[in-house]
Amino acid sequence: MNELHVGHGTTRDAMTIFPIWGEFTSTLSSTADVVVGECTRGAQVGTLQVVNRGAGPALLLEGQVLVGGWQNRMLARSVVVERHARADVDVVCVEEQRWNGDATHRHADRRASLRIRAGLRQDADSQSAVWERVRHYEERHGATRTRSFTDHADRRASQVESLIADLRPLPGQLGVLVALAGQPAVTEVFGNDHLLQRDFDSILRAAALDALDLAPTPTPSRRARRFLERAAVTSVRRTRPAGDGWSVEGVSQYVHISGLDHGGGAVHRVLTNPRHELALAGA
Repeated sequence: MNELHVGHGTTRDAMTIFPIWGEFTSTLSSTADVVVGECTRGAQVGTLQVVNRGAGPALLLEGQVLVGGWQNRMLARSVVVERHARADVDVVCVEEQRWNGDATHRHADRRASLRIRAGLRQDADSQSAVWERVRHYEERHGATRTRSFTDHADRRASQVESLIADLRPLPGQLGVLVALAGQPAVTEVFGNDHLLQRDFDSILRAAALDALDLAPTPTPSRRARRFLERAAVTSVRRTRPAGDGWSVEGVSQYVHISGLDHGGGAVHRVLTNPRHELALAGA
């Protein structure tokens, strides 16, 4: 995914959205027919089980929120589960004060906010880092019954929908770069345009939740291009299996890259700006 091209940005208050084009690198067409639940050997905070009942591979993405079970979770890294297969997936809790319920999770059409997902890159204790970021919403916008990120997202859903109204992916678009308050924050790129279309709205909703609290500053195109240029020269390596795919990672002072390979091609890449994450943590 080195040859990426950025288009003209669209600014909505603090958020500027740039379309990204490139060459297709994957033929994966993900199915949504999955069942997510607590581990059959006993509920665990950091692990859930996924069963794919669909006719094709299922793609689940880093930051996707899974509601229900014994507590609401989000996926810690992207994973592919082949058809009729079962896999354990890494998760972190986004609801601190609940440990009860039933075994099944709903696959919500929601990604965790950029602030929350930044906690995944805290090597020492990502779970504590995520809970700390949920508490930020508690302190700023009022407490919820179980310190639940999803409750905070529900409270502000109408504002988020107003911010992203009428934004749609363009023909052939493979990715989107989201900038907040004048600086690139995150880029998500997919192996084909169908995968982006599936997740486009959830990507924007996740970024818009944090944009609501930031100054309405546009981001110039040159900063978006420079961010992608720095990502292009950052080395990426496969780190470990992710279901039937491989997790990938790359790190420099300017960008953190995570993602997923499957079947010899790149399926998904997340490019985050570590400097912006630090600024967002203190906003």
